[in-house]
Amino acid sequence: MADPAESPAVVDVDGGAPDPAETGDPDEVPQPVETTDDTDPGEVSDQGEPVEDEAGAGGADADTPERLHAFGNKEAPRPVRLDRDLEAEDADDIVGPFAPQSPTDHVLGASTFIDPERAPTTGQYHVLPQDAVLPPGLGLHADGEDKGGNAPWGHRTIYPTEQMSAGDFRDRVAGLDWQWAGNKKKK
Repeated sequence: MADPAESPAVVDVDGGAPDPAETGDPDEVPQPVETTDDTDPGEVSDQGEPVEDEAGAGGADADTPERLHAFGNKEAPRPVRLDRDLEAEDADDIVGPFAPQSPTDHVLGASTFIDPERAPTTGQYHVLPQDAVLPPGLGLHADGEDKGGNAPWGHRTIYPTEQMSAGDFRDRVAGLDWQWAGNKKKK
């Protein structure tokens, strides 16, 4: 497999087998942030049968990009917290690389949600455009309950796929094309 730092980041939300675009020609155009079914294509059941999600293989939503939302203030999502989100003491500490293989794998990074109304937080939130592409060095881990993970329903973690400073990771996440999308009020 090619070094992730050398190819555009086409997000494999499950951390499983690489997307063919990750190992393809470096001149190829990166694809939008997309999710796929939450099972590893090589995973098999106890009976030796391929495991399919509830919608079945190739379900209607299998190739639908998810919109990622992050909470913060009206100007921007909350910056990555070095101590809490990355377990780093300062911006020069090295974080990553992470390579989650299962929705239950814990990786450090920035929290996002696919549905702000179902997120367990309130306040101003921002969204990445439907066709957003994560830059090289960033990956997306589908770790919410909806994918069999331990995080709240619809949770996704943006994480470092290569070694970098905590400050570099924070800046890459902040530099994404976040657009203000609304204010979720306390109920």
